[in-house]
Amino acid sequence: MQNVVEYREGIDPDMSDRASLLIIDDSTDNIQTLTEILSGHYEILAATSGKEGIEKALTNQVDLILLDILMPVMDGYEVCRQLKKHHETSEIGIVFVTAMHEIASEAKGFDLGAMDYIVKPFSLRIIEARIRNHVELLRHRKQLKRLSLTDGLSGLPNRRHFDQVLEREWYRCQRQQASLTVMIIDIDHFKIYNDQYGHLQGDLCLQQFAQAINACRRRKTDLVARYGGEEFAAVLPETNPIGALNMAKRILESCRNLEIPSL
Repeated sequence: MQNVVEYREGIDPDMSDRASLLIIDDSTDNIQTLTEILSGHYEILAATSGKEGIEKALTNQVDLILLDILMPVMDGYEVCRQLKKHHETSEIGIVFVTAMHEIASEAKGFDLGAMDYIVKPFSLRIIEARIRNHVELLRHRKQLKRLSLTDGLSGLPNRRHFDQVLEREWYRCQRQQASLTVMIIDIDHFKIYNDQYGHLQGDLCLQQFAQAINACRRRKTDLVARYGGEEFAAVLPETNPIGALNMAKRILESCRNLEIPSL
């Protein structure tokens, strides 16, 4: 039997609107039961040990974790502690799904940062409703955070967002011994352009450059942000020098095609 099992039945072609759930449970029967209940609405990943569950959470986009407590080697409490310690996984919602029904056990789960504590056996309709509510709450939180990390003029991620992504990708690429490219992109003579054509035209110019640069991304993991003023920045995970040069050439060509008047 494989240590980690993935269940991906019924996934929509476009996963952008489907939340991803990670089930961590040493019982494949429990995993199968939860998968049958939830796979029609969510992308389901699964792991049968705490160690594998943490690895899954670190290497996949996960919105919510359904976590058993009674597991060998590393119990659910320790898995929760480890997930909350990692920068990459600290904000993932965690719901304990367990046969332990003592008040002290439930309190301990909440003290560790869990969103909810569901006791087995559970009602199918109740667990569906509670998971749906948690996913919606997490999405609202993400939307508010996204607004706080977006540059109002260009619509791109702002400097704060850039700093967070760079830090996360730096540690991830170090851990996986992968390449990481960072670009700083500056518009030449923008101050003179702004003075000659006016600030409204200058803002339009920045918006056009932002769209042109952002259109050069080839992967969802690539980030283009407004760094400040007339400067933009890009974080390109797992991109070697050749890939970085190709990206730079695409950006130059895309910006030149704007045919913005030069000075």
